[in-house]
Amino acid sequence: QRPQLGCVACHAIKDVGGVLGPPLTTVGAGLPMELLVESLYWPERQLKEGYFSISVVTKDGKTITGYRDRQEGGVLWIRDAVTGDATPVRMGEIKSRNDVGTLMPPGLMKSLSHEEARDLIRYLSELRG
Repeated sequence: QRPQLGCVACHAIKDVGGVLGPPLTTVGAGLPMELLVESLYWPERQLKEGYFSISVVTKDGKTITGYRDRQEGGVLWIRDAVTGDATPVRMGEIKSRNDVGTLMPPGLMKSLSHEEARDLIRYLSELRG
């Protein structure tokens, strides 16, 4: 809950926290230790399904950024990271598309001491719901 890391600004643990990133309530049960550590130090390597961010610019100049929800019938659905609402964008209307990947800022673990990083990893690994 440290302001410098801002984990709960995006991730929920039980009923506390944000909705931008995947909930962490059961992260210890769902991820092996190696993947948990990798997700913290290199968040762009391990993206949970449904949390891959993209940005598209339409031919009329509108920019839509959010999570790639689904693509079907010539329509790309982009889910707003904050509201959860999905916006349909016809593939033929897309001028450009940029895969953003994770919204988690890189380098967050650099601000922690070795002991603090160890404690965070242990804490998250023990979250099992």
